Amino acid sequence: MRTFLLTWNPGRWSWDTFREDILRLESTGTLSERWSCGVRQELPPGSEIYLLRPGSLPDEKKGIIGRGIAGSSPYRDAHWSEDRPHDTALYIDVDFDSLAEDPVLPLPRLIELSPNFSWTPQSSGIEIPQDLAAQIRKEWTTVVSALSYFPEEVGASGTFIEGASRTVQVNAYERSHAARVACIEHYGPRCLACNIDMSDVYGPIAAGYIHIHHVVPLSQIREGYIVDYIHDLIPLCPNCHAIAHLRTPPLSLKGLKAKIKEARN
Repeated sequence: MRTFLLTWNPGRWSWDTFREDILRLESTGTLSERWSCGVRQELPPGSEIYLLRPGSLPDEKKGIIGRGIAGSSPYRDAHWSEDRPHDTALYIDVDFDSLAEDPVLPLPRLIELSPNFSWTPQSSGIEIPQDLAAQIRKEWTTVVSALSYFPEEVGASGTFIEGASRTVQVNAYERSHAARVACIEHYGPRCLACNIDMSDVYGPIAAGYIHIHHVVPLSQIREGYIVDYIHDLIPLCPNCHAIAHLRTPPLSLKGLKAKIKEARN
């Protein structure tokens, strides 16, 4: 699988439905969008796509905000810029599986991964070398899986730890990327309840994928609380995470293990 970098510069093109599309992606699991691929005429369907937001923003606001799969080969259509009504541009269809307002992999981290790669290109369609793509894929999977959560964790309203509540169309909450990634680095991507590693079941596509569960629900924690990633967070597979939240308050790790033991006996 080849990997390519597409770009979105809000200063040059306004994505007016960006927030709504994020919510739609979260609710349906996919979002198909036509995207400019610069001057690249050869980009195979099925290629891995990362969406980079550059522009005139602070470095921590620049970075990769989306991932998807190319759904088509490049094709030519009317230019995306209203200032060029008589020109055409090359596009591909992208089926996004992840999209975020803030960078999942900020520019400073991308530069750490590969200082010599052009992380602020002038146009879309740059191919990412396979060894670098593997590093990005691993880190992307770790961060995105660490951000997985259930509505029951945050409650219906209020301001919680790790950032302020904000309203998009439904309540969304800032989460601490660093604490969740540190939790996975400490425990590993294996469920503490059932001991499953998702890659053992689904293969390389699930390598590093695991949900992170708040032992104490966010709705019970005061604003400004500092998260202890060893004692306050635990890795759970999606199944165990869902079962934990069948109860209010959620089942404890000990309770989950007891349920598993009972079912197996």
